[in-house]
Amino acid sequence: MKRQLNVTLCQTWDKKPLATVDGLAGMMELRPDDLRILARKFMIIADEADKQPMRRGYMRKWRVYTW
Repeated sequence: MKRQLNVTLCQTWDKKPLATVDGLAGMMELRPDDLRILARKFMIIADEADKQPMRRGYMRKWRVYTW
């Protein structure tokens, strides 16, 4: 079964990258391989958040990641 993470890429009040992740609520049973896949997805999300232009008037971006 494919799971998904709904991510909003935005910025903090002091214009630093921020990712809001929805889709991890509740208890999850994950095998080691699932944890590795999830870790790679989080690295992708972190890289995309870092690439966002932090400035006044920044527009949020929404992404969906399946794993």
